[in-house]
Amino acid sequence: MKQSPLFHSFSPLGALSRVHTKFNLGSSSNLRACLSGAFLYFLVAWGSGCTTNPVTGKKEVSLVSRSQEVAIGTKNYLQYQQAQGGSYETIPEVTPYVQRVGQKLVEVSDRPDLPYEFVVLNSSVPNAWALPGGKIAINRGLLTQFDNEAQLAAVIGHEIVHAAARHGAKGMERGMGLQAVLAAGSMALGQHANRDMIMQGAGAGAQLINQKYGRGAEREADEYGIKYMSKAGYDVYEAVRLQEVFLRLSNGKNQDFIQGLFASHPASAERVANNKKTIKKYPAGGFKGEKEYQSIVGKLKQNDAAYKNIDKGYAALKKGDKEQALNFAKRAIEIEPREANANALAAKVYAMSDKFDLANKEIDHAVRKNPNYFENHLISAQLKQKLGMHDQAKPAYEKSLDLMQTSTAHHNLGMYALQTKNEELATKHFQVSAQSNSPAGQESRAMLQKMGYGQTKQPAQQ
Repeated sequence: MKQSPLFHSFSPLGALSRVHTKFNLGSSSNLRACLSGAFLYFLVAWGSGCTTNPVTGKKEVSLVSRSQEVAIGTKNYLQYQQAQGGSYETIPEVTPYVQRVGQKLVEVSDRPDLPYEFVVLNSSVPNAWALPGGKIAINRGLLTQFDNEAQLAAVIGHEIVHAAARHGAKGMERGMGLQAVLAAGSMALGQHANRDMIMQGAGAGAQLINQKYGRGAEREADEYGIKYMSKAGYDVYEAVRLQEVFLRLSNGKNQDFIQGLFASHPASAERVANNKKTIKKYPAGGFKGEKEYQSIVGKLKQNDAAYKNIDKGYAALKKGDKEQALNFAKRAIEIEPREANANALAAKVYAMSDKFDLANKEIDHAVRKNPNYFENHLISAQLKQKLGMHDQAKPAYEKSLDLMQTSTAHHNLGMYALQTKNEELATKHFQVSAQSNSPAGQESRAMLQKMGYGQTKQPAQQ
């Protein structure tokens, strides 16, 4: 069986194309008119119309129903997590703590009925995002920037407002056709070791465009997030203090934040000033939670050196310095032996040095430490395929697909299906893989042509 090159560029498949409509739904005149005549007929035909925003109380156009919001978030939540490092599991107490803080704010929010979920992602990039329907994520790299629970609550409250006030849904309504809305979500993708992934739709094969919230949405998220903080008993001044820190980092051109949080949530003096006005509406004081925060997230901060070594290792590997990259990986393992990413880095270094037995041992450690991240299984499958361990490679590819759709896994499972003369299954895998412009996608298109399916339509260049 022909083997694909080790470590293809990954091409997750999960979001349909962004389709611009000719209607400007964001204009105030449209909102004030609340849609008359033919435009109203258009909205009714789609089962939508003029509604009241549950957070602001303002009248606005709504093309996306509550059930559609929830479906959009649910459909994309796992893949977006996987695309940014997967869930953080090394210190088990961290995620449940963040979830408890999130639920405290949900209970006092304007849409407590949404099926909110909170996850911590294993990424060093300081970032947080919310999908429609209340699916919220915060990166490990942002947690290490906070001093107390109130600051964490400020960020989570801000993201809850984005979901509750339908900011993501409204962004899609302004720039997407309804068919795309039903299948795609919006978020700010962070940087990560696999940041070159191309998000593509199985049917449309188009890149998912990150959403950057406008000034109005950011102002609302700040204002009502502070309201939720106060109602939950937190010290609202910490929201201002945090924005002041973000502003200094922005002015200092901090690249981590510019590539992460500031890409979708720009810091500004205007936001700081607005927040100072907003907190005057609420009682002074409140809960800061310094001891509570440090007792749990402090453990994560203590391991920061391990993650810095992993990040430096990937930077060295990108430059071709395999020896230095391996040294960084070994240091990270010494500092935090529970962190799977350090073993995965070592596996990549060994594989690129043609030391496949050593690479396989390291990736087995990574899979054992974190079985819930697609890349660990995908690399394991590729290494076992390279070593001729096909009885283990095939289920590893299948497990990786359970977590994230990639052209590499589909292509190689297609090749395995051909080995067992299952042409129907092979065709299905090749057709999905062929949606990608990656090397695996190109090989899948060639296989389809070889199998007599004619010229496969090549997806548009990203």
